[in-house]
Amino acid sequence: MNLEIILYLINLASNIQIVLIVSSIFGLSLFGLYICTYISLYTDSIISIKELEDDHSIFNKKIRNRFSIILVCIISIATLMPSERIMYLMASSHYMKQTDIPQKVLKILNNKLDEMLEDKKSESI
Repeated sequence: MNLEIILYLINLASNIQIVLIVSSIFGLSLFGLYICTYISLYTDSIISIKELEDDHSIFNKKIRNRFSIILVCIISIATLMPSERIMYLMASSHYMKQTDIPQKVLKILNNKLDEMLEDKKSESI
């Protein structure tokens, strides 16, 4: 895969993560509003609990369960997705392993250290 495509996908993934976080905050707000409405209707004795459970427009278990599952999925994806910085580090690590640059750098450092040791030996003599 080209490095340009990898960098584009990293940028796209970081934007998706922001969208997921915002949507999870919105979803949690809606869920909290739903719970508050349910509690207020029950405590104010406007509707009995039996009527509240029977009424599909207010307390539909299918919708509540689906909403909860979707919300948990969104939050878990947003939480488990690595940050943009980590994705860049993983991409650079992957491409560094494919090249011989680390070996060349290591060879240059070894040669330079050998030269410095030889200079140190010659100064001490």
